[in-house]
Amino acid sequence: MQLLSESKCNLDVDFEIFVTDCVNNHDTTVFNRDEILDSNIMYNEVFKAIMSMSNGKAPGPDGIIIEMIKVALHTLCPIMLSLYNKILETGDFPESWCEAVICPLYKNGDKNDVANYRGISLLNVLGKIFTKILNTRLLNVLRMFKCLFVKNFCVSAQV
Repeated sequence: MQLLSESKCNLDVDFEIFVTDCVNNHDTTVFNRDEILDSNIMYNEVFKAIMSMSNGKAPGPDGIIIEMIKVALHTLCPIMLSLYNKILETGDFPESWCEAVICPLYKNGDKNDVANYRGISLLNVLGKIFTKILNTRLLNVLRMFKCLFVKNFCVSAQV
């Protein structure tokens, strides 16, 4: 595979060849989206998501940091598992998980110029864990379609 920056792509031709190849040579594996994306979240998914999160990050509006959850992991994990599965079942994502504390972060230049700042959003950690689990599931589905969605690679690299 070639990186996008290493090759010059003629996107019209390359994309047509690429899509034709994918259609003609696609993996015939049949999967049920509901089974993969909507199945109950498992304990190990919650555990892995928590353990993969970096320590030392600022809390969101709820004031909870990941270190607090890691300390009480074996007590909180089953409770979080139940909560996350209820969210999947009902489709009701807590509104508070959509709230953020927006902090200005200085980049460089004149500190009195607002253009020299960028905003960062501090989100609730429980929502971040849930979305990390869903993101991992989605990436696993996308990997089933090896010829699509390959980060940093040119379309023609697969042909």
